[in-house]
Amino acid sequence: MSKLYYVLDTEQQSDVCREQAFQAHISESDDSNYNNATTGWSETMQRATDGKYIVPYCEHLGGLSYVVEPCEPEWFTHERPYGL
Repeated sequence: MSKLYYVLDTEQQSDVCREQAFQAHISESDDSNYNNATTGWSETMQRATDGKYIVPYCEHLGGLSYVVEPCEPEWFTHERPYGL
């Protein structure tokens, strides 16, 4: 199964979504591997295909009002591996 991502139109929406996902994970998870679990929300990412902003899905946050899509290999450049 492909990794899910929130897909957003603006950097501001991405910033809000990343913060919400991070906070939801911190408050709901008992994951002892904190750094690995939260790295995906630490920086802004854009899809290579259309420039839309993407944020890794957080199971503790759910879908809210964000569009959620499975990632595709073409979203990522060679600098950022598939599904990071």
